[in-house]
Amino acid sequence: MKAATPNPARRKLILRLLSRGGASVLGGLWAYSGLWEPNRPRVEAVTIPLPDLPASFDGMRIVFLSDLHLQPFFGPDRLAPVLALVQAEKPDLILLGGDYCNETLGNREYWLELCADTLRTLTAPLGVFAVFGNHDYPVPPFDPPRRPWEEAKINPLHDEAVSLSRNGERIFLVGLRSTLSRRNQVRSVMEKLPADTTRLILQHEPSFTSQNAALGGSVQLSGHTHGGQIVLPFFGAPRLPAHSSGFRAGLYQTERGQMPVYVTRGVGVLPPLLRFNCLPEVTLITLRHSGVQVTRPPGVREEGGK
Repeated sequence: MKAATPNPARRKLILRLLSRGGASVLGGLWAYSGLWEPNRPRVEAVTIPLPDLPASFDGMRIVFLSDLHLQPFFGPDRLAPVLALVQAEKPDLILLGGDYCNETLGNREYWLELCADTLRTLTAPLGVFAVFGNHDYPVPPFDPPRRPWEEAKINPLHDEAVSLSRNGERIFLVGLRSTLSRRNQVRSVMEKLPADTTRLILQHEPSFTSQNAALGGSVQLSGHTHGGQIVLPFFGAPRLPAHSSGFRAGLYQTERGQMPVYVTRGVGVLPPLLRFNCLPEVTLITLRHSGVQVTRPPGVREEGGK
């Protein structure tokens, strides 16, 4: 039987169709990852039991936001859906975890002030508090300015602790400096607090968690990782930033189970300005007495796990 003669025109047509199909797939992925997913924030609800939580704070609802990263391609208008979700939850306390700008683009003070002004609508009975991330810090030894945050009725914390009171009982919120930007003073802050009290640690990076637990931390809330920002099926996040300490996103325990740590996927993006399989997050945390089971998102691992 005589072999069929290759048809150059047909081969060219097939290659053209494959090329166009591949371009269409790539274009669709870019549209989804660059335009759709980054604009679809989701509320993640988690319950965290704490053995030393006073009865008056049982059921306290905390909204936690981090890594807003305002920049020319991610302006204040992109925060509108996030702020709507926050207010709809009617939290008792609002905590902000840092990285309000993208320092690599410069003009840090402008973006920090713009972010503070955009967040001024946030209110909660126990207050709104903020720490700062590695993108927010100016040249050492200076801290990000307090003025724009205080004018927006947001309380900035630079290695400081504040008392939160309910029905004559109290817990402490400890806001620490970014470990990538400064050596924080967690030991001196913790040593000034009364013994046997609940201590909520707010720190941008999920690093030094075992140290924070050993010094009396009850729970730590952090951001910084963006959840990996791009999470590939069956593979995970190709890259996590420095000081992630093996954490990506979700609820963890420090070694020996001393202290729960929650790491949010954050709100904004850094280059590449994409999110894939990693939706922006508004975290709703409910604190309960011990005895309630700690909930863990699928795939969450212990500190240092793979």
